[in-house]
Amino acid sequence: MMMMIFEYSAVDRYGKRVTGRVEASSPKAAAEIIRRLGHRPMVIEVAGKLATLWREALKSKPTAFSVAWEAARIEKSDGGRLAIIDAEIFCYQAIMESLVEKEVDDDQWTWHIDAEETLSTIVARIQETADFVRAEQIVLCFGSTSNWRKRIMPEYKKHRAHKKPLGYWSIVASLQEIYFSVSRPFLEADDIAGLIHTAPSLAFLKLPELETVVVSEDKDYLTLPGLLYNPRAEKQELVKITRDQADREHMLQTLAGDSADGYKGCPGVGVVTGARALDAAGRGAWWVTVTRLFGNAQTTTEADALLNARVARILRHGEYDWESGEMTLWTPELLEVK
Repeated sequence: MMMMIFEYSAVDRYGKRVTGRVEASSPKAAAEIIRRLGHRPMVIEVAGKLATLWREALKSKPTAFSVAWEAARIEKSDGGRLAIIDAEIFCYQAIMESLVEKEVDDDQWTWHIDAEETLSTIVARIQETADFVRAEQIVLCFGSTSNWRKRIMPEYKKHRAHKKPLGYWSIVASLQEIYFSVSRPFLEADDIAGLIHTAPSLAFLKLPELETVVVSEDKDYLTLPGLLYNPRAEKQELVKITRDQADREHMLQTLAGDSADGYKGCPGVGVVTGARALDAAGRGAWWVTVTRLFGNAQTTTEADALLNARVARILRHGEYDWESGEMTLWTPELLEVK
């Protein structure tokens, strides 16, 4: 049996980040050795391939750690970046990839996952992402079990499964112990990301003033101005979205709707038709164009236009009070350039 040297990153029994090397025949065998040392393995790779070296993990709150790390391969830009990661997508993908069906009895089958291996996969992907965007710090965004959009549009995401995938909450809890994470009642993960991304200062999170970049493959993030990285895009790059581009995308989603999220938009208007109408009108007439198209449809009114615009909107700075939890719903006045 061939033995190999594995580098690992783990959390010890006191919650501190540790790194080291072990000799084993496989990653699974290496994980068992690490556990016998009293550590919880997070990332295990053959020696020489571990791209990110952990420096320290400083406890910041009872259920979250502020993680400071350094990327060995990447030369950081001046001031570094804060990677704002929609972690729910990372969790869903890793869980679905790791599901294994097992026959537990005659004609009885169940689904299983190895939570530790799944967690290690997610952490590795987070670190690869942080490497690519040259992040100095990471913040994970998680949505609440309650949702403000359902309060104003009951059919919002009504068609989706009510249950999270197997092991989801356990994995989320572990990620929240490792990384600085943010979640607020009634907000979705993209709202959390949008509020942090568009904030003029990060002082409210007690974070250093870093350039921010949102990490997600969700097209909804095209409605946010600033840097965006899609880890699954064919062309791997950071995309700079201007405010004009973000606001146009918001109006386009208002018209076209989003079947995945359960809001229908304007009947008879798709992405192509909506884009053509908005571009012909120009920014100053975007909302007039949207309300006209909704009003001309037989089954919708201008009130439906406003409702769709509100659920399509990812919250930005000034639309949520972090202290009181009060929210300011979108109005057409926010399209005005100041």
